[in-house]
Amino acid sequence: HAIIDFVVECETKLGEKLAVVGDHKDLGAWDEKDALLLETDKAAYPVWSTPRPLLLKLPEGLEEAEVQYKLVVVPGTKDAEPRFEEIAANRRLKVTAKAAGMALTIKATFGEGEKEPIRLPKFSPPSRVADA
Repeated sequence: HAIIDFVVECETKLGEKLAVVGDHKDLGAWDEKDALLLETDKAAYPVWSTPRPLLLKLPEGLEEAEVQYKLVVVPGTKDAEPRFEEIAANRRLKVTAKAAGMALTIKATFGEGEKEPIRLPKFSPPSRVADA
């Protein structure tokens, strides 16, 4: 399992909530009713965060998986429509088997997409050893 926390800046109206919805079952499988709800309080607002870390498991036998997701404002009333962030493409998180047990905090701002996927573990080029 990779251990994921979301910290998102988003202004909302009274009664609205912020959620992460995506193609992974733990993110609601694109159904905002089953999305991962974030929390805030008077001191933290407009910053929302996961109430507890998301434990993201790779499908059996895969070395790498990509999770696609978006942020959505969930209305406080049943007759209102959810408001998905308007970004060019879905947000993407690439998780490898090496990420088991690793923690990652994903920081985002509602409506501002990333230029490339977030990777866990992060890619780091091999270090060079100087010849003596």
